[in-house]
Amino acid sequence: MRLTLNQQEYTTLKRLIIEANNQHCAKFLSKEEWSTLLTIAERIEQTASKPITEKKRNATKEATQKRIREAKNKISNAVNLMRFENKKITIASIAKEAGVSYNTVKKYRDSINEIATPHTV
Repeated sequence: MRLTLNQQEYTTLKRLIIEANNQHCAKFLSKEEWSTLLTIAERIEQTASKPITEKKRNATKEATQKRIREAKNKISNAVNLMRFENKKITIASIAKEAGVSYNTVKKYRDSINEIATPHTV
């Protein structure tokens, strides 16, 4: 299981683990629980000390751009199909037709307005 923490949650968790260690809370925890807590503290330290590499940053950026293009393409195709079939175009109907979430369609609402308006040459 992976857990994503924001900066405040991360800082709080780290502080609590350090305080638990300083106050010798091991007597209140089982050996297994204390070991798990120390393992978590170690992983937090390892993760915090690793800077994000340029390669990983670029890979993440490319993956995000690909996801955006795919979502816009699905939305575009759905809008064009709905126009062709003379269906009512709403955010909910586009989301259903495109197979994406309502929020994704709302996110790209400006693009939809361009697609839904017939282009004149």
